[in-house]
Amino acid sequence: MAPVIPHIRWPFGLSPAAGLAVVDQDTIQDVQQCVHVLLHTPRGSRPLAPHIGTDDNTFRADYPAGAVAREVSEWEPRAVVGITPTTSTDGQVIRVSVHTTLKGG
Repeated sequence: MAPVIPHIRWPFGLSPAAGLAVVDQDTIQDVQQCVHVLLHTPRGSRPLAPHIGTDDNTFRADYPAGAVAREVSEWEPRAVVGITPTTSTDGQVIRVSVHTTLKGG
């Protein structure tokens, strides 16, 4: 049987035992962490895996929620992602809420 290798928590932190804080693999915390990292990794920023990440949608007037959800699903198959963009009353700001659940759970 293969050894269980914990995933280091992001952002990095220390556990009460003075080791690195970790999350258990395949838990909702692990999947949410992976989705968070994917959404904050600009496509092309990883030299050995330039295809991983999402496009920078910072200055788009029409936030592509469906496209972003599909990108996340492609790279994190354990997640079901719902993305809800909400435009401010003056139309100047789009706030994006991301809801992640475990696929099949």
